[in-house]
Amino acid sequence: MLAARHVPFYIISNNPVDGCLMKLERAGLLGTWRVMVQNSLFIFIPVCAIAFFTNPQFATGAGEVNALLETISDPQVRTQMTVPLFLKHIMPAGLVGIFAAMMFAAMLSTDDTYMHSWGTIFIQDVILPFQQKPFSPKTHIRLQQGSIVFVGVFAVCFSYFFSQTEAILLFMQITGAIYMGGGGAVLIGGPYSRFGTTAGAWAAMIGGSSVSVGLLLLQQKWQSPVAPFLAETFGWAWLRNHMERCPVNGQVAFVTACAAGLLLYVSVSYLDRWINKRPDFNLEHMLHRGIYDTTGEHSGRRNIGILKLLGLTGEFTFRDKVIFFVTLGWTMLGAVIFAAGSIGELFFTIPDLVWLELWKYYVMTMFVIGMLATVWFMIGGGFDVAALFRTMLKAKRNDADDGMVIDGRNAGE
Repeated sequence: MLAARHVPFYIISNNPVDGCLMKLERAGLLGTWRVMVQNSLFIFIPVCAIAFFTNPQFATGAGEVNALLETISDPQVRTQMTVPLFLKHIMPAGLVGIFAAMMFAAMLSTDDTYMHSWGTIFIQDVILPFQQKPFSPKTHIRLQQGSIVFVGVFAVCFSYFFSQTEAILLFMQITGAIYMGGGGAVLIGGPYSRFGTTAGAWAAMIGGSSVSVGLLLLQQKWQSPVAPFLAETFGWAWLRNHMERCPVNGQVAFVTACAAGLLLYVSVSYLDRWINKRPDFNLEHMLHRGIYDTTGEHSGRRNIGILKLLGLTGEFTFRDKVIFFVTLGWTMLGAVIFAAGSIGELFFTIPDLVWLELWKYYVMTMFVIGMLATVWFMIGGGFDVAALFRTMLKAKRNDADDGMVIDGRNAGE
């Protein structure tokens, strides 16, 4: 827990945290189906690009695209522009415009979510814990708005000075670790432990973020001056193969930052409790569970056996359980195919056409399921948005409930 006095807004609100986590788990399950169209395109479009650049039938067009690519000086950017320039070459003008508009809309829907998320986290988890007197609702909203603008300005400045050095997904890993390097430990330690303290949480956040930022700077400055300095000072032979690119990629940096954050969270929390004689946090009291459940909200909804082991709490409806097991079955099917294919390739020679057919039907299946899920989400999302506005019109607001926990109780209680 971030603190016995202050708990992050994204972990605790006035609603029971296990109910909030159940909603997050449900959203995670549905997200498996939501991204299938995206994932199928991630496979299908690059395969088309490979065929375009390697098949002699398209040699003329490939030569034109390669000529454009040669005008890009940065090798990393040149590599990442291969597929976009391929798409621009094969698509007619109108379709290029539609595709660009679709990508622009997707960018907006992603960036505004990130801006709101990080702006809110900054106010709730950095500013509010140091604020002894609660803000008025108007001041709180103004701070949120200012924080969101700050995130946007920071993103513009960061983009201007940043130099792309590796694949985009690896870049997303190392930048994501700036927060998740420490935030992951706090997010897990808050709802699922009793020993975490404020000191442990701050140590995890500062340590995990510092590791990630340090490794990001190492990547940026690797070609000059880091790698030449190391080669000249220590004469390491292995550096000859790593002069152009830092050997620590984004995925390694993410795991390293998260491991550092988790170690700091656990060790500093236990040290803080031992030195200051802090008792375990009474999470049941704050969540109104057990003897503190005065409304009977959690009674009569206890799953046992295999359902409990799988994390299916009583809040899961029958429909939720169906979605859970279908999603689990799809994942297990992929694992079985992977294991069978690996064993088969180890002991036998599987023809390339078999793998090609497998991937063809896999991509086609993902695309069809993803399209059905998209229609499902559009219909269900429309009903949910309407229900949200109806609830907001009827809900009784408590201005004191600002997402904080004070002395072990939810603010506003």
